[in-house]
Amino acid sequence: MVVPLLIAALVARLAVKIPWPDVDRPSIPLPDLPSIPWPDLPSIPWPDISLPDVAVPGWLAWILDNIHYVWPVLLAFYLARREIARRRKHAEELEAKQAAQAEPAEEDDEQGRTPPG
Repeated sequence: MVVPLLIAALVARLAVKIPWPDVDRPSIPLPDLPSIPWPDLPSIPWPDISLPDVAVPGWLAWILDNIHYVWPVLLAFYLARREIARRRKHAEELEAKQAAQAEPAEEDDEQGRTPPG
């Protein structure tokens, strides 16, 4: 699921960096449209509110300054957690399937019959 996204991002990045040739395209004459008359709207009397000066905590300022380094780490953490959960769920389903297949064979062995196959 992630690999196609990475490939698409790589292709897009390469497509932007390729020096494409400048092709002369024919100009299409646009029709001369009339200007639309806009009504004179009254101005909105906004209240004059002075907001207090808010200082951002140092750790948050550092994160905001370095967000281009932080977000890939957070994304990788999120994707890793989802992959771990997916693999655990798959392993549990596989164990349940194997246990369900093993139960009929054990019942046949207890009754003295041999399992088919």
